[in-house]
Amino acid sequence: MRSITSSATFAALFLVTTGCASSLPGMRGTSTVAYASPTARAEGIPRERLFQAVLQTAREEQWTVVRADPERGQVEALAPLDSVDGVPMREHWFFSVDHGRVTATRMLEVQFDQASGRWRSSPHVAQSYEYTRERIQLDRIVLNATPGPGRWPKG
Repeated sequence: MRSITSSATFAALFLVTTGCASSLPGMRGTSTVAYASPTARAEGIPRERLFQAVLQTAREEQWTVVRADPERGQVEALAPLDSVDGVPMREHWFFSVDHGRVTATRMLEVQFDQASGRWRSSPHVAQSYEYTRERIQLDRIVLNATPGPGRWPKG
């Protein structure tokens, strides 16, 4: 587990801006909206190629792929653990591919009670949430799926 040196204030701000605000004690009243998974268009790229590009991106990020279903075009992956003030957290990623598009869902999960083994997350994000990490991964997936030198063969 990697440790992020921070103050309690930084931890609270980090959780607010990454989507867990509405489920954390003491964070009620924070303006939140429902999480909306972003989608990237990948015109002309077959579903199978996009699926393989998701798996390649997960390997490059050193995520653990916990489920990969090529029939449904779905991948579920866990990023390595981080911690803020000793509280474990991780990114839980869900990808869905179809012909010409890929969707990414990122859930920040926090484990307040390690003994229970329960991870908490929220289906809401701060109103100002910009989906930056999701868009970065979607761009990487589309790039990994695009034919070119050193990447997928053309044709």
